[in-house]
Amino acid sequence: MIPLEVEYRAASDDELEACVQLQQLVFRPGQVDAPERYRSYVREDPTYRLGQTRVAVAEGRIVGHLRVWDRKLAVRGQVLTAGGIGSLVTHPEFRAQGIASGLLEDVDRYFREVHYDMGLLFTIIGTPFYAARGWTPIPISTFELPVGKPEQGRPATRALTLEDDLPVIRRLHAECSSKYTSTEVRDEAYWSTGPARYRSVFPAVGVERNGQLSGYVNWEKDDDSLWVSECCANGEDAYADLAAVLLGAANEAGVARLSGSLPTDHPLVASLEDKVGGAADRASHDEMMVKISRWDLLREKLRLENLDVPEMFPSEQADVDAFWGALLGSGGGDSVWGKRLGACPPTFYWWADVF
Repeated sequence: MIPLEVEYRAASDDELEACVQLQQLVFRPGQVDAPERYRSYVREDPTYRLGQTRVAVAEGRIVGHLRVWDRKLAVRGQVLTAGGIGSLVTHPEFRAQGIASGLLEDVDRYFREVHYDMGLLFTIIGTPFYAARGWTPIPISTFELPVGKPEQGRPATRALTLEDDLPVIRRLHAECSSKYTSTEVRDEAYWSTGPARYRSVFPAVGVERNGQLSGYVNWEKDDDSLWVSECCANGEDAYADLAAVLLGAANEAGVARLSGSLPTDHPLVASLEDKVGGAADRASHDEMMVKISRWDLLREKLRLENLDVPEMFPSEQADVDAFWGALLGSGGGDSVWGKRLGACPPTFYWWADVF
């Protein structure tokens, strides 16, 4: 077999429509509204730059695609710039020829060129493919519990609007996120972009206390459960109200379970446990993965020059994994890196930010 000749590069503006069609073909075949979604990812994202669409070209056509997202993570009092990888896809007729690997090598070069501190991705195919290419999984906590009988006297909710409620929503989100590391830093525009609209970043439902918005929750129906993607509030009473809202919504939807991705110490889970009279099953997912892009930038930004850290890094992947575990508080506290970096808040990344 003659090896396929593939060119890896940035897409041109007139190639973006072909990228839209390829994503629809692989991810959402038959969904007539899918092209509008994928167009919004580039046309309605104010952080988008043309170089962030990476393509594989063979036989005069686009046969592979990868989208880079600008992301900013709060880590140990600093803001790290991350290149987020999404929509990595190969045309069905060209699979098993190394195209996905080639796109990842191409984006590694791109990350270094544009000075991203790190790479970030969320995998739906499991971690081995990416781990073999230098990516490190970061566990994110999840929960699940049965719905039980609905409560009487479900608290009143109100619909939320960007125009009226964004300042309070942003404050609640910032206060809740400040307890963790690696959370997304959301500026005001982040909440209203086309991609944010499709991911329902701005919540639809909130509860009030004393006439003031006191909390909000995001969820979506997932098979036989409601999946909670984000919940922020300003006190135990507000979380109790939101727990009652979720239990009522689950019963109305006819689902048997509530599940989601929330920090292990999140007050909503405790409120749900209290209302259903049982403990939630706690676990984690490892869909979040990270990779060093520019060690020199990380070393400077995190002010590591005065610590016992190597000037040139990485070397062994096990050492890289220990570095990320210690840096993000997801493990590795007893390693050499843990001793160098010291303790930090636990890792959490809101599911609503997953791209």
